[in-house]
Amino acid sequence: MPMHLDAQPRDSQDALDQAIAILHAVVCKATVSEAPPPPFADHAQFAVLYQTLLELRQFTLALAYGDLSGKLHSRGYLAGAMKSLQASLRHLTWQTQQIAAGDFTQQVDFMGEFSRAFNTMVTRLADVRTALEHEIAEREHAEAAEREQRHLAEALQRAGQVLGSSLDLDQVLDRILELARALVAYDAAQLFLEAEGDLTPVRAAGAGMDPAILRRLAASAGPCSLLPGADGRPGTWIGVPILAHEQVIGYLALFNKERGYFHDEHCRRLAAFAGQAALALQNARLFRAVERLATTDSLTGIYNRRHFMALAITEMSRSTRFRHPLSAVMLDIDHFKRVNDTCGHLVGDMALREVAQRCTRQLRPYDIIARYGGEEFVLLLPQTDADGAREVAERLRASIEAAPVTANERRVPLTISLGVSTTPGEMPFDPSRAELVIAALINEADQALYASKQRGRNRVTHWRDSGTVTAVR
Repeated sequence: MPMHLDAQPRDSQDALDQAIAILHAVVCKATVSEAPPPPFADHAQFAVLYQTLLELRQFTLALAYGDLSGKLHSRGYLAGAMKSLQASLRHLTWQTQQIAAGDFTQQVDFMGEFSRAFNTMVTRLADVRTALEHEIAEREHAEAAEREQRHLAEALQRAGQVLGSSLDLDQVLDRILELARALVAYDAAQLFLEAEGDLTPVRAAGAGMDPAILRRLAASAGPCSLLPGADGRPGTWIGVPILAHEQVIGYLALFNKERGYFHDEHCRRLAAFAGQAALALQNARLFRAVERLATTDSLTGIYNRRHFMALAITEMSRSTRFRHPLSAVMLDIDHFKRVNDTCGHLVGDMALREVAQRCTRQLRPYDIIARYGGEEFVLLLPQTDADGAREVAERLRASIEAAPVTANERRVPLTISLGVSTTPGEMPFDPSRAELVIAALINEADQALYASKQRGRNRVTHWRDSGTVTAVR
């Protein structure tokens, strides 16, 4: 018959010991059966207790192995505690996933010592991430700055090569504005050069330049100036002086329509570029000065004889190609030796300069005037026939006679004698003979000048009226 726990004392003690052993096995043994052994399986309350412990055992083992998906159907204090533990572990798993995703704000406050250790770990992880992010940001900033420096150095190198590739001042001025745009974006720009102690605008690009702002920029001290738009208008101005040997030789001003666009980095770029621009400007100015020395007469400032001949040959070729008349005028200051002897060579030099200036003022921009030697001057008048050349020569003669030269509080009257020669417009085009023809033209004008001297000075004579014959035509 089935054994019951409510049997006689001896039997009851044996049954109780067996029941304890069975329940102890459920709690402590590695393997247990799915149901209590007979005869305890027939005891309803014992069977329910056995199944409850078995379910708690299985649920606990699942938690121990990390399986948080189990279902615990039993009720009671212990079952509730296990369910609470499962919920805490589930939440802890979710928090761990959040931390893995980068959320270091997660904190555990329901698991005692573990919570404190966990929270300390999270805090340290957050500190490590912050330090790493800071280090990465600094490294990226350093790399970006290095790239920017490299790009700037390359751009400045290219700019220096482009600026240094030309000694023509006009080309250099144009390229300064073009290259500045590659370094600093602008909507308008203006370039100034120093002339007689003042900054004179020589190049401009775009629209929107404010004269008042330009004056403020140019007047400000320092290597770079930043100014907002005037009267609350949008836009930003930046300006840098162009220095050579610590002296201002120019100024570069830029304007951008965007408010606050320019900053210190732009200042640094433009300051470096201004150094290259200064070198290019100095070289171009030096070249122009050397070129001027090679082509102009140092006393009068007009062309010298050598450069005049080069220009005259070119003009002769052009005139014969297009079948235009070309006239030459030779002029000589009358009795110039008397001026030097009675008034001194200083007054004589002043007289030469005054004659050159008065003649230049009477000529067209494309006419050519040069000092031929001593007190002699030569002029070339393109597209001018004999009658026109005679009129020009007469106008020059009258301008010199009309007003004495004032020198050292002395009024020195001057007159000039002039000779004119003209090529016919229908001359055949032969570039190889241009130099020969221009020499013959000047020789004829010189012969006409000699005729004016012979006829009393202070007069104009055309070669065709001089009664002389040229050697070459």
